[in-house]
Amino acid sequence: MISRRWWDVSCEENYVGATLETYLSLPQTPDSVQCEDRSFASDLYRQGYELYNVEAALLVGSVRRIFSKPHSYQSRMTLKEFASYIEELRDERIELEYVRYLRHLLSPVLHLGAPKGSSKG
Repeated sequence: MISRRWWDVSCEENYVGATLETYLSLPQTPDSVQCEDRSFASDLYRQGYELYNVEAALLVGSVRRIFSKPHSYQSRMTLKEFASYIEELRDERIELEYVRYLRHLLSPVLHLGAPKGSSKG
């Protein structure tokens, strides 16, 4: 996730891992990674997408989706369904404060550090 800046993201495995970790932490995403998700994350790495922008795009997509229809059922999103958000933010300079704001909006529903469906306690 975005807080893991210490990872060497020049390594594809670390880039893919960080992307998928952020993806799985979001609400309305599956409980586990699918082959297609891993493949899409690898494609993003090979095409030169900045990890920070990809992770910010995942947050933006999730916020937009949740707040567009907050009281309606929404199916789980695949990583590839975030492609338009990732493309939109590809070359943007994203401020840290904006990312913090997105995290704050999602904080009640983010799954950080614990598998989905588990409870801390």
